[in-house]
Amino acid sequence: MALEDQTTIDMISKPDAEGKICLVITDAGVTTDPDVRFELLTNKLQAYASAVLNGDLAMDYPDKQPSDFFIRVVCANPPTEAMKNISSVGQSENPMPVVFETWNPANTDAADETPPAAVATAPEQTPKRYSFPWRMALVIAISIVAIAGYFGYQLYRSRSFSSASQSLQTNAPKISGAKVFDMTIISAGFGMGKQIANVKPRLSHLLRTQRDGFTANAKTLFTDPLPGKKEQLTIRYNYKGANYTFTIPAEEEMSYQSLVNYALTNAPVASP
Repeated sequence: MALEDQTTIDMISKPDAEGKICLVITDAGVTTDPDVRFELLTNKLQAYASAVLNGDLAMDYPDKQPSDFFIRVVCANPPTEAMKNISSVGQSENPMPVVFETWNPANTDAADETPPAAVATAPEQTPKRYSFPWRMALVIAISIVAIAGYFGYQLYRSRSFSSASQSLQTNAPKISGAKVFDMTIISAGFGMGKQIANVKPRLSHLLRTQRDGFTANAKTLFTDPLPGKKEQLTIRYNYKGANYTFTIPAEEEMSYQSLVNYALTNAPVASP
């Protein structure tokens, strides 16, 4: 599994002596475009956060808090500056630390050590060392990706974030996004100005599970790019073949029906 697989947690370590659990993201170097690479990483981090907070991991580890987990991003190529600026993910009051490591095949023991930069950015409770078969796991992961190569990545590009998004109406335009019932979420951002957090995976989950509505705020969306300041949720989506942009201020209520009503109210008028 690798960064391009947005539906799976790549690796999970057993709790160490301090009870900390490491979730691994493998960036095997398939995607080299920095913007695409950053988007894939942020999407996968949000998916990991959702799994810890209210997904399978929340059920598998009911006695664990988000701070009992941390995410290690193991990169075949050095992380970009934008990637290194990510130090945590999840709820602002109880975040999960995110650390980066560049795998150096010339140093077979490098993957077993926590890099200095990771120690500097991670909270004190982040374990500096844990038992995990890094060498074998990374060699296998990178070998699989090398064999899959271009064709494997193109297969990913043809799929969306969840199995529910694998098919679109044949008469609708081709759109990359998460399918939620009869609409496709193209993008969703929470924040303001240049401080916008990608919340598409979390929003798609809320729209599917909270049909009666939810509050658009940092607590519900698991991210707070501008604590204490004005924020808003902006959603780009496709409904029955037409694209719409829906914006709502933070702390207001919305639902799947809100997007449907907005689309029906603002539907393009067919030419006579």
